[in-house]
Amino acid sequence: TFKRYIIMLRLSSAVLIAAMTTGSASAEGLYLGTGFASVNAEEPGYKYGSTNILGLIGYEVNDYLSLEGELSVAISKDTIRIASTNIEIGTEHMAAYAKLSLPTSGPIKPYARLGMARAEASATVGSTTVSVNDSAFSYGIGAEWELSEKTGIRLDYTAADYGVTDASVLALTTVFRF
Repeated sequence: TFKRYIIMLRLSSAVLIAAMTTGSASAEGLYLGTGFASVNAEEPGYKYGSTNILGLIGYEVNDYLSLEGELSVAISKDTIRIASTNIEIGTEHMAAYAKLSLPTSGPIKPYARLGMARAEASATVGSTTVSVNDSAFSYGIGAEWELSEKTGIRLDYTAADYGVTDASVLALTTVFRF
């Protein structure tokens, strides 16, 4: 429900603010990212997805742990056909993660993410749109290729099980460190 969404948003914000203020006074661990994601969902009898633009904010607590917030918005949705009706359907999400990194001596840094995601699927028929949303435990793996000390490119795969719906996100993100 909407109340759970607000609680998750407040909790994510509080964790990120606490992490940023408990370290040094500077924002050396702060990073932002933007990119594209292929968001897919599967329900009994139906598969659908969307292409989304993705925003990322994170704070690197140390070499092993980062806290992240992620938001995606659909820019292109699938069309599925039920009976003789075309339905445009896509998924958007908001998530908070603990990112566990494996420091390496090279420019490629693998990681795993664990957290909570809130997704919303919206279906449009004609001028009518219906949306459903839910929260679920989310997990994923990925790697970042550090192009420089301040810039990197990430590729990650994240999944969540929303009960009846299984969802996955394959994202390519550019990261900027401050």
